[in-house]
Amino acid sequence: MPALHGAAATVHSAWMPTLGVIAEQRIQVKMTERQQKKCTDKVSVFLSMGLEFGTVGIDGLPTPVKYTGCGKVLKVF
Repeated sequence: MPALHGAAATVHSAWMPTLGVIAEQRIQVKMTERQQKKCTDKVSVFLSMGLEFGTVGIDGLPTPVKYTGCGKVLKVF
């Protein structure tokens, strides 16, 4: 269904270190009313998430690492 293609949200959080335990983060995404109306019994929706990995750069600030990261399909409904 073209009206639902590309429905996405980008969320930026603080960079987290790989050492230690990090408190959970809750991210809430909502479909628009128009998108909800397009969801019928003939439509499947994939909820997925991608993460970007980084490292500390020369200047001490976080720097994305090319070709790293991960993604996962969380739910299909």
